Parts: sequence; structure tokens; C-alpha cells
Amino acid sequence: MKWSWKTFALQLVSASLLGLALAYVLSTVTDAIRGPGHADSTLSALAFGGFFAPLALAALGGWKSWNLKPLLAAGGIVSVFYSGNPALGLLTFVCAGVMYFAARKLRLIVLYYFS
Repeated sequence: MKWSWKTFALQLVSASLLGLALAYVLSTVTDAIRGPGHADSTLSALAFGGFFAPLALAALGGWKSWNLKPLLAAGGIVSVFYSGNPALGLLTFVCAGVMYFAARKLRLIVLYYFS
């Protein structure tokens, strides 16, 4: 499959928005559970959202057999941007690839046994 800038832009925007939504929900829930007087959980929630949003999109992309290269590039960028840690971006890059191929294999197994 060839590189597509449209696909890359769409996956970058969707990973950014999904990561931001995950971070907001996690930060809100964590702060509500802890109560006032504790440290703010925004930075850890952003790192969490930046890591798990590309993984969710990788699972969806593997199931739908989308192109892997723009997905990995967008996931790495979002993860580094939200966490501020290049090592987490590299970990996201590797885990998203594994998630993509696991979802793709699961789809093939489901289609084999249920079609």
C-alpha cells in the first residue's frame, strides 16, 4: 500500500481527539475520586491517553485492514506530543504494530470459523 497524506492526516486528527478525550475522562474521574488537596492528574492522564488512543486505532485498523504506515506514524507523534517522552512514543510505535497484527489475525480467525 502506498503512503497517503489524507489517511495520515485523518489518523493523526482522530488519534489526537481520542487521546484528548481519554485524558479528559481519566483526569476528571481521578480528580473526583481523590478529592481536593491532592496533586493534579492531568499530565499522567495525557500520557495515558496518548498511549492508548493509538492502540485503539491500531486495533480498529487491523480489523478493517487499513494501511499500517500512516497509523504508526500518527500514533508515535500523538504519543510523544501528549506524554513529552520520546521513549513512550517508541513503545507506542511497537505496541501499536503488535496490536494491529493481533487484530488482523483475530479477524482472519473469526472469518474462517464463522463464515
